[in-house]
Amino acid sequence: MSLRLSSRPSFRSHHRTVASSFRSFSTSSKYFLLQYQYVENMAEKRTDHRAGHLAVLDEYSGKGSLMLAGAYIPDLSGATFIWQCADKSPIEEFLKKDPYAVNGLVTKWDIHEYATVVNKLQKSQ
Repeated sequence: MSLRLSSRPSFRSHHRTVASSFRSFSTSSKYFLLQYQYVENMAEKRTDHRAGHLAVLDEYSGKGSLMLAGAYIPDLSGATFIWQCADKSPIEEFLKKDPYAVNGLVTKWDIHEYATVVNKLQKSQ
Protein backbone atom coordinates (compact mmCIF):
# COMPACT_ATOMS: atom_id res chain seq x y z
CA MET A 1 0.00 0.00 0.00
CA SER A 2 1.31 3.41 -0.89
CA LEU A 3 0.59 6.47 1.15
CA ARG A 4 0.50 9.85 -0.61
CA LEU A 5 1.16 12.72 1.76
CA SER A 6 0.48 15.61 -0.54
CA SER A 7 -1.70 16.38 -3.51
CA ARG A 8 0.70 19.11 -4.66
CA PRO A 9 2.54 18.52 -7.94
CA SER A 10 6.14 17.42 -7.77
CA PHE A 11 8.92 19.97 -8.08
CA ARG A 12 9.77 18.69 -11.56
CA SER A 13 6.23 18.99 -12.90
CA HIS A 14 5.89 22.47 -11.35
CA HIS A 15 9.24 23.51 -12.85
CA ARG A 16 8.13 22.32 -16.32
CA THR A 17 4.89 24.34 -15.99
CA VAL A 18 6.77 27.50 -14.98
CA ALA A 19 9.34 27.04 -17.76
CA SER A 20 6.55 26.54 -20.28
CA SER A 21 4.81 29.75 -19.18
CA PHE A 22 8.05 31.72 -19.63
CA ARG A 23 8.50 30.34 -23.14
CA SER A 24 4.99 31.45 -24.09
CA PHE A 25 5.62 34.85 -22.48
CA SER A 26 8.08 35.99 -25.13
CA THR A 27 5.72 35.78 -28.10
CA SER A 28 4.44 39.19 -29.16
CA SER A 29 4.21 41.43 -26.13
CA LYS A 30 6.73 42.06 -23.37
CA TYR A 31 6.82 44.27 -20.31
CA PHE A 32 9.38 46.99 -19.78
CA LEU A 33 10.14 49.42 -16.97
CA LEU A 34 11.38 52.87 -17.84
CA GLN A 35 12.86 54.51 -14.77
CA TYR A 36 13.68 58.20 -14.56
CA GLN A 37 15.88 60.03 -12.09
CA TYR A 38 14.96 63.72 -11.90
CA VAL A 39 16.91 66.88 -11.12
CA GLU A 40 16.67 68.34 -7.62
CA ASN A 41 13.69 70.63 -7.02
CA MET A 42 11.71 68.94 -9.78
CA ALA A 43 8.40 70.36 -8.51
CA GLU A 44 9.58 73.88 -9.34
CA LYS A 45 11.61 73.07 -12.46
CA ARG A 46 8.94 71.03 -14.25
CA THR A 47 6.32 73.81 -14.45
CA ASP A 48 7.11 75.00 -17.99
CA HIS A 49 7.25 71.44 -19.35
CA ARG A 50 4.49 69.65 -17.42
CA ALA A 51 1.66 70.16 -19.96
CA GLY A 52 3.86 68.81 -22.77
CA HIS A 53 4.99 65.87 -20.63
CA LEU A 54 1.38 64.97 -19.80
CA ALA A 55 0.40 65.25 -23.49
CA VAL A 56 3.14 62.79 -24.51
CA LEU A 57 2.07 60.42 -21.72
CA ASP A 58 -1.50 60.65 -22.99
CA GLU A 59 -0.35 59.96 -26.57
CA TYR A 60 1.46 56.74 -25.63
CA SER A 61 -1.25 55.66 -23.24
CA GLY A 62 -3.75 56.09 -26.08
CA LYS A 63 -1.60 53.88 -28.32
CA GLY A 64 -1.92 51.17 -25.69
CA SER A 65 1.77 50.64 -24.98
CA LEU A 66 2.11 52.79 -21.83
CA MET A 67 0.24 51.06 -19.03
CA LEU A 68 1.17 53.00 -15.88
CA ALA A 69 3.25 56.07 -15.12
CA GLY A 70 3.95 58.04 -11.99
CA ALA A 71 6.49 60.02 -10.00
CA TYR A 72 7.99 59.03 -6.66
CA ILE A 73 6.44 60.97 -3.80
CA PRO A 74 6.81 63.07 -1.80
CA ASP A 75 10.13 64.34 -3.19
CA LEU A 76 9.65 63.77 -6.98
CA SER A 77 13.14 62.28 -7.21
CA GLY A 78 12.17 60.12 -10.17
CA ALA A 79 9.43 58.17 -11.89
CA THR A 80 8.59 54.71 -13.19
CA PHE A 81 6.69 53.89 -16.37
CA ILE A 82 5.34 50.41 -17.14
CA TRP A 83 5.13 49.55 -20.82
CA GLN A 84 3.67 46.60 -22.71
CA CYS A 85 5.09 46.35 -26.23
CA ALA A 86 6.94 44.00 -28.58
CA ASP A 87 10.30 45.78 -28.15
CA LYS A 88 11.89 48.95 -26.74
CA SER A 89 11.33 51.10 -29.82
CA PRO A 90 8.18 52.90 -28.52
CA ILE A 91 10.04 53.72 -25.30
CA GLU A 92 13.04 55.09 -27.19
CA GLU A 93 10.67 57.15 -29.35
CA PHE A 94 8.95 58.43 -26.18
CA LEU A 95 12.32 59.53 -24.75
CA LYS A 96 12.95 61.68 -27.83
CA LYS A 97 9.55 63.40 -27.39
CA ASP A 98 9.20 63.76 -23.62
CA PRO A 99 9.84 67.40 -22.64
CA TYR A 100 11.27 66.30 -19.28
CA ALA A 101 13.93 64.17 -21.00
CA VAL A 102 14.56 66.59 -23.89
CA ASN A 103 14.97 69.62 -21.59
CA GLY A 104 17.39 68.08 -19.09
CA LEU A 105 15.00 67.42 -16.19
CA VAL A 106 15.84 63.71 -16.38
CA THR A 107 19.39 63.15 -15.16
CA LYS A 108 19.37 59.40 -15.75
CA TRP A 109 17.05 56.85 -17.31
CA ASP A 110 17.09 53.07 -17.57
CA ILE A 111 14.97 50.60 -19.53
CA HIS A 112 14.53 47.11 -18.09
CA GLU A 113 12.68 44.20 -19.68
CA TYR A 114 11.09 41.86 -17.17
CA ALA A 115 8.92 38.80 -16.86
CA THR A 116 5.87 39.12 -14.67
CA VAL A 117 4.79 36.67 -12.02
CA VAL A 118 1.54 38.43 -11.05
CA ASN A 119 -0.16 40.51 -13.73
CA LYS A 120 -3.46 42.30 -13.27
CA LEU A 121 -2.65 44.77 -16.08
CA GLN A 122 -2.54 42.32 -18.97
CA LYS A 123 -4.42 43.52 -22.02
CA SER A 124 -7.09 41.19 -23.37
CA GLN A 125 -5.92 39.50 -26.52
